[in-house]
Amino acid sequence: MDLQLVHLQTLQVVARHGSFSRAARELHLTQPAVSMQVRQLERALGLPLLERVGKRAFPTKAGEVLLAHAGRARRELEAGIEIVQQLRGVVAGRIRLGTSASFSIYLLPPALRRFRSRYPKTELTVVTGNAPEIARGVVQNDLDVGIVSLPVRERE
Repeated sequence: MDLQLVHLQTLQVVARHGSFSRAARELHLTQPAVSMQVRQLERALGLPLLERVGKRAFPTKAGEVLLAHAGRARRELEAGIEIVQQLRGVVAGRIRLGTSASFSIYLLPPALRRFRSRYPKTELTVVTGNAPEIARGVVQNDLDVGIVSLPVRERE
């Protein structure tokens, strides 16, 4: 089966927006081109991946499964690219940091300024939440680093 990454990316964007038109705008494609890419993916897999209801689109069970794997595959591919870039001596990539609101307001800004000046090719995303949410994000690999001020129970 010859799947292309662009088809998976298109599926991810349609699912995130719930709309072929919005996905087309984000991807700088026409709406028919987005529809065609999703249809090609569905045809290759032999199952519908999106349920179309009016102008909205929702992942089917098969779509949810594929989207979960596509997300992990994309993160793995990005990690591989980062490693290759590091071999060239370029520190680049993406770090997803989760922390509490108070930490991100009071302590993080000066550290972020220093980090960005030292590593300009590294994208840093900061997500705020409570301790259990941050811990869950790290465990589920949605966050790379979590900084919390309260202990987190292991089950959380």
